[in-house]
Amino acid sequence: MTIIKHALTGHDISDTQLDPSIQALTLSDIRTPDAPLVYVNRGFEKMTGYERGEVIGRNCRFLQGPDTSSDAVAQMRAAIAGGAPLIVDVFNYRKNGTPFWNRLSLTPVKDPSGRATHYIGIQSDITRMRYLQERLHSIALDFATAEKHVLG
Repeated sequence: MTIIKHALTGHDISDTQLDPSIQALTLSDIRTPDAPLVYVNRGFEKMTGYERGEVIGRNCRFLQGPDTSSDAVAQMRAAIAGGAPLIVDVFNYRKNGTPFWNRLSLTPVKDPSGRATHYIGIQSDITRMRYLQERLHSIALDFATAEKHVLG
């Protein structure tokens, strides 16, 4: 039986099955009001600082904060409402308040009739990558400005 099937049928999932994953994995039940988490792996605990017992039964919005983009949130809501997959970068917050960039991949799990019942979330901390992209952009602008002054 697959890990997802275990979760969907209410069986406990052994973390040893998902521990090799570097990624943070979540499973939410969108049939239930507020789409609560029904499973998170240790990668999620490590990335966010939240323990499983603190988050099971809650919506993932506890990761959002003052600088979380309302556009990213709207994209997530629209994808879930439409039963569609989505990859979006979201500015989230760890339990200790530290912000991080989260590349979130949402994939619907559908029942035999094709209706989405759950969502699998695969999350990656891309904070360092975003920082390096911003630095590279800044360096490119500095270079272009210097080149303009030298060449006139």
